[in-house]
Amino acid sequence: MRLKRMPVTTEKPPADIGRHMLVDFFDCPAHVDADGLAQRLTAAAKAAGATILGGGQHDFAENDRATAFLMLAESHISAHTWPEHGVVAIDIFMCGETNADAALQSLRSSFQPARETVVTHARGAIGTSAPSHPDSTGSADDRGLS
Repeated sequence: MRLKRMPVTTEKPPADIGRHMLVDFFDCPAHVDADGLAQRLTAAAKAAGATILGGGQHDFAENDRATAFLMLAESHISAHTWPEHGVVAIDIFMCGETNADAALQSLRSSFQPARETVVTHARGAIGTSAPSHPDSTGSADDRGLS
């Protein structure tokens, strides 16, 4: 199967349908269970101005890990913890009039990571070959926080 080559354009792409942020927090000081994780995601969704439709969470008793997600009218937000490594992996996908940066800042304040990675993908630039780009907080590379 041969893939069709998309032309690269220098024109400004149409407005993105949404932003998809992939976030890894490292060296988080406190352990959080699934209920606490869901509460942090709820606060982040509210900070972003998102509409919560539902969600779920689960504690993994065998290894003290937790996962939680919220289904939003504007897409979703989820998080998964690895407390033995001090890691929280977060997925923020929002569209419409929401503010994904506000959601990220809420979670950053809540988890207080020593360092993080953030990669942002523009979603829905239909008909262009607009590349993914790092968000305004940094690049895809690890960065230390003060």
